[in-house]
Amino acid sequence: MKLIYFNHFQVSLMAFAVFFGFSLQLNAQKDSEKSSPHYIFPTFTKGSVVMKDGNTKQAILNYNTVTQEMIFEQYGKRLALDKLETIDTVIIQDRKFIPVGEVFYEVALVASISLFIQHKSDLISEGKPIGYGTKKQTTSSTIFSKLIAPDGLYPLKLPDEFYVINTSVNWIQKDESMVKFITKRQFLKIFKEQENKLKQFIKENKINLKVSEDIIMLVNYCNELVL
Repeated sequence: MKLIYFNHFQVSLMAFAVFFGFSLQLNAQKDSEKSSPHYIFPTFTKGSVVMKDGNTKQAILNYNTVTQEMIFEQYGKRLALDKLETIDTVIIQDRKFIPVGEVFYEVALVASISLFIQHKSDLISEGKPIGYGTKKQTTSSTIFSKLIAPDGLYPLKLPDEFYVINTSVNWIQKDESMVKFITKRQFLKIFKEQENKLKQFIKENKINLKVSEDIIMLVNYCNELVL
């Protein structure tokens, strides 16, 4: 699905130039205040942006799973990183993120069979009462503008009437191709030759494909099977 972008492009582009043109003044004692649940990390925190030209910049960072953008904080403002084609890796709390097209994937496991996680989520509005005790709900496609101010800045908190639904996608890199999966059935389809062993492993270890640590354990086992 193609991402929806707004008029914040020029602002984020200018901010990107400022970000990579000057050293950021980081507070070594304190990270940002607590973030809303549509961000991966509970707070904006110090991280590194490794460029393809070998340079590395330090910044206060977090990942917005609704807009699927890497957000940096500077001088009390929050803006999205741009020109992703010039970025090699973003590192936050020892977790690595790489740009893929216009979004970032987390590098969860690097091996013969590698695992990447595309963190994404939808926002649902509680809506207004429409009678009989029910409410009309709206989804992200109609409320993206709530996440980006007219000046292109990203507010830290969600409006009270919204809540977050995790819609993340997992990607397997196998034989130089990328295959996505969400469900157990989709995962087993990727590894048809090992299906019976994988079913047994999933059952014995109570693997939950909604838990990143469980998915990493499962893909590690896949690597053992193909050795």
